[in-house]
Amino acid sequence: MIYRVSLGEKLSQGDIIRGVKVVINVSDPENNLPKYDSSHIIVISRNCEIDKPIKISTGTNSVLVARVMRISSAPQGAQGYLRANRVVNAFFLPGQEGFMEDCYVDWRTLQPVDKSNLYALRSQTQNYRCTLEKEVLEACLDSLFIFITKPDDEDN
Repeated sequence: MIYRVSLGEKLSQGDIIRGVKVVINVSDPENNLPKYDSSHIIVISRNCEIDKPIKISTGTNSVLVARVMRISSAPQGAQGYLRANRVVNAFFLPGQEGFMEDCYVDWRTLQPVDKSNLYALRSQTQNYRCTLEKEVLEACLDSLFIFITKPDDEDN
């Protein structure tokens, strides 16, 4: 099993939520400001960090996420490499009926997102998709570690 549904549980690492407002372009050429849109995301922050009380006064009201992109949105020539997990900046999430289609986590899109918003979206069936099972989550986070530590002189 790759995914599980646990609608009644609290926000946790590995949750995939859709309809989250995120930065999709850090510099929109039209107005020289970040461009926002809604996207599927996966929660990357550890559960112990998520569980900390919200402290609006200190600005610690965020959770680290990465965007989850449909394979079909990638260039045709890259889709096979993504499915084979041969792209260092991505982690493949296979489609499963009732959960989602073939997707990948794009590590280049790591960003903080408002924790309160994610709590609200997590409780809604139209936004909460699923949570990665432990083994898949561990492989996903291993992929993030490889992406972050890859020497600059390597290809991909």
